[in-house]
Amino acid sequence: MNEVLDLFRKTGALLHGHFILRSGLHSREFFQCAILLQHAGIAARVCGLLADKLRGFEYDAVISPAVGGIVVGQEVARHLDTRHIFVEKDGQGGLVMRRFEIKPGERFIVAEDVVTRGGRVQETIDIVRKLGGVVVAAGAIVDRSGGNLPDFGCPFVSLVQMTPEIIIAQQADEVGSDLTTLRRELIRLVLFDTELNNLIAKSSPRGNGAIRYLGCQTDLGWMRSLHGALRAQFMFKYTLRPEEL
Repeated sequence: MNEVLDLFRKTGALLHGHFILRSGLHSREFFQCAILLQHAGIAARVCGLLADKLRGFEYDAVISPAVGGIVVGQEVARHLDTRHIFVEKDGQGGLVMRRFEIKPGERFIVAEDVVTRGGRVQETIDIVRKLGGVVVAAGAIVDRSGGNLPDFGCPFVSLVQMTPEIIIAQQADEVGSDLTTLRRELIRLVLFDTELNNLIAKSSPRGNGAIRYLGCQTDLGWMRSLHGALRAQFMFKYTLRPEEL
């Protein structure tokens, strides 16, 4: 849906670079839904669109996986005028139900922010069924699976469907190594110069410090450009030997 994609772009929530997804895949795009959904009006609009796609199912409640799905689930439930519960991380890489009860036969919609392989959605569905509930449908803001989701045993809907460019393993290793080296040298330059530190910090879209900003940056092209510009500008001040990096 073009409207939703436009909102991702306008809020800076559609990132480009090199990302390792929760699924283990490496991608050149990343949907940062937390950045999108921090704006209450946008969250209401986007989740309202998702709720409209789910409204036709017979449901008793909405459930979502922590952490990313909680805001989506709460907003979808608000639009559907029903209750919302969530499953949370168990500290070992899985999900667990801790705070809520599911009644036998209770009908649920599963709401998530972004789905790539569907692992969190499937885990949530399995928990509901194990506790005696029924999952009537599942929905996400973004489906970036390229049509490769598992059979959830219920209908699945989304607002945005994309097949992202996936970086193959060899490329990922090469890019990852290059990024690590560049990031290390850029952080060293920042540590040496307060003026440079402040300059980069001002570039951070969320007001993070320069070191944190560089540590999170995964756009290799951007890193190379910045590195070249800084080394040209500051070479007369700093000469870094390879063993110092």
